Amino acid sequence: MSDRDSATRVLLVRHGESVDNVAGRISGWTDSVLTEVGREQARRMARHVSSHYRPSAVYSSTLRRATLTAAPLADMIGTTVVIRPNLRELHFGVAEGLSLEEVRERHAPVWERAQSEDDLSFGWPGGETRAEFYDRIRRELADIVSSHRGETVAVVSHGGVISSLLADLLVGNPAAWRRYLLHNCALTDLSASGEVITVREWNVTEHLHDER
Repeated sequence: MSDRDSATRVLLVRHGESVDNVAGRISGWTDSVLTEVGREQARRMARHVSSHYRPSAVYSSTLRRATLTAAPLADMIGTTVVIRPNLRELHFGVAEGLSLEEVRERHAPVWERAQSEDDLSFGWPGGETRAEFYDRIRRELADIVSSHRGETVAVVSHGGVISSLLADLLVGNPAAWRRYLLHNCALTDLSASGEVITVREWNVTEHLHDER
């Protein structure tokens, strides 16, 4: 079997538009549901991915904005969603559920330190450090790839997770995640051969505008 035959294709999907996205609140591990726009985005993504890629498995974080996005795709391909806690967004601790303005007002000293993205030891009080976050999402991606050699899988997760993975893969620095911001329900297409993971496309949104 050639390396190409054994490659794993991973379709990373950011969840659909959530109530907290619209309100401008930091979700993290807070369980925000999808808006009606988000539900429609999930349906369009599901139609596109099921017809063009036919993944053998659908993974999701534990959070409802992700599971509700993953469910239509799993239904269309006749499987169940595999729930993985390590696909959750960064845990923002005391900043959970707040707007950026509220965070700046209530936690000014912590906010100031947070602006240094390369400070991997930083974590919001009550949350997790950036180093812990980056480590768990790297391990999770590696585990999914190793479990599906030669297959195509869909992974529904969060903006911070996927942007950090992209930054890690493309420039070797997950802290550069701001360069790779994603739209809701955008697709990121990875190809993994052994330990080498290649980014084929990222932040693809054409399927969200296709009326067919």
